[in-house]
Amino acid sequence: MLCRPSPGDGFNFGDVCMLGAAFFCSLQMIAVDRGVRTIDPVRLSCMQFIIAGLVCIPFGIVFESITWEAVVDCLIPILYAAFGSCALGYTFQVVGQKYTPPAQAAIILSLETVFSLFAGMIFYREIMSLFEYAGCAVMFAAILVSQKEQ
Repeated sequence: MLCRPSPGDGFNFGDVCMLGAAFFCSLQMIAVDRGVRTIDPVRLSCMQFIIAGLVCIPFGIVFESITWEAVVDCLIPILYAAFGSCALGYTFQVVGQKYTPPAQAAIILSLETVFSLFAGMIFYREIMSLFEYAGCAVMFAAILVSQKEQ
C-alpha cells in the first residue's frame, strides 16, 4: 500500500522483485528465530555476515568493475554501510528477535517502510497520499492486533 502511488496501477518488474525480497526476508526471519534458540545472537549475526559476503563476492567480481581507486574514494561510505548500517542494525535485529515472537518481529520489522516514508516527509518534504496514510493505518492496526492475547 505504501509503495503504490494510486490504487489502479498494475504490477511492474520492481514490484515482483520486492515481492521476492519480502519472501526471502521472511525466510531469513524464520531462520533467525530458530537459530537464536541455540546460538548466541551476536555469533549468529557474524555468521550471517560471513556467509552473505562469501556468496556476494563472486557476483561483485563478475558484475561490477572494482578498482582500488574506487574503493579508496568510497571508503567512508563503504565503512558506514558495513559497520553502521549492516553490522549494528542487523545485529540489533537478531538480538531483538531472540526476545520477540516471530509474528510480532515480522510486523515490527515491516514498519521500515513507514519509518522511511516519515523520514522522507521530514527531510525531503514529501507529501503522502490518502492511500499511503491508509497503508500506515493498516500496518499500525496489525501491530495492535498482534499484541492482543490469544
